[in-house]
Amino acid sequence: EACAGGRKHLPKIKYPGCLAHAPSNKWAAFLGNEERLAKQRQRLTTQPIMFRGLEFSVPSEQLRPRAASGAIVDAALKVLGKKGSDARILDLGVGCGALLLGILHTLGDGSSGTGVDLDEGAVEAFQANSRRILSPEHVTRVGCVLADFGQLDTEAVRPKLLPSGYDVIVCNPPYRSLAQQDAYNRACGRFGGHTEDMKTLVAGETGLEAYQSVAACIARDVAAAASWNKDGSMQPLLQRDGMLIFQVEAGSHGKLGGQAERIGRAVEQASGLTLTIHSVHKDDEGFE
Repeated sequence: EACAGGRKHLPKIKYPGCLAHAPSNKWAAFLGNEERLAKQRQRLTTQPIMFRGLEFSVPSEQLRPRAASGAIVDAALKVLGKKGSDARILDLGVGCGALLLGILHTLGDGSSGTGVDLDEGAVEAFQANSRRILSPEHVTRVGCVLADFGQLDTEAVRPKLLPSGYDVIVCNPPYRSLAQQDAYNRACGRFGGHTEDMKTLVAGETGLEAYQSVAACIARDVAAAASWNKDGSMQPLLQRDGMLIFQVEAGSHGKLGGQAERIGRAVEQASGLTLTIHSVHKDDEGFE
């Protein structure tokens, strides 16, 4: 599911959901896909993963691209429309680069982007995948920053990002609560049967922590830009007409939908209404 918001900036939405006792046909189909993922044995080595026709090298501890996340790429391309050929994209929690490289590969060599991740292995995987997937010219327009995406506005991180800001920010953050992960482990096996590190899946007590952290960070950056950017040399990270797109769960507690609204409200509150909900994107199967 993808939920988009503008700046007043906005969010987008995510897939893997909680388990149901008596799931609907659509929910059952969704859980069936999750079960197939769970039955994959733990990968102890880096293996190639296909996403939107592109091959990604993904370390065993990193989150593997799910086909469902393609909705985030679609939503970003829809938002950019005909303006996308020279678009600037920021991916928070870039991992192996599936979302960012999927978008940039479609837009072409005129587009540029930055990936942010706290994990050194993720940064290395993203850089290697960039060199393999993009043209040599295009790679020069793509950067990566080793940092916490909740600290983008700090003196240590902000100068490493584009001073002109970004047209679209995408983020597939850790989204599960501790209780939800515990239930998922019991039903499907540890981390869905993968060796994906817990930090790529679990946000905290509520599951909203990563969304709130990003929202608060962007709001602080917008406020700071208004006070110190007198000559226009440094623009807010998210442009005034830009869009922040989050991936969220398709549903919870056996029911589809509703998570976009829940997360959207949390994002609005955390940003002090600097960000407001713009829209909810649904994939071809009707999942938010």
